[in-house]
Amino acid sequence: MGRAVSIGAGINWLTLSVIVAFHLGALAALFFFTWQRLTVMLVLYVVAINLGLALEELRPEELDDYDARFPVVTNIYCRKPKH
Repeated sequence: MGRAVSIGAGINWLTLSVIVAFHLGALAALFFFTWQRLTVMLVLYVVAINLGLALEELRPEELDDYDARFPVVTNIYCRKPKH
């Protein structure tokens, strides 16, 4: 991946094809719009946000090295090494 893929013609064809596919999907989505689907999307969005915040708050905080500078990355995925 990376530079090795794009050395030939200067275009990373994998990245370009993924971007084009997403844009075509976005255009196709316009023709499948219904208010019911919008409602389902909004409900799932709210549930996902609230579930993510709840899981972040439930993280064990018994460690003294709790760091809240970057709450999503630091609190859920990373831990500082014990000294």
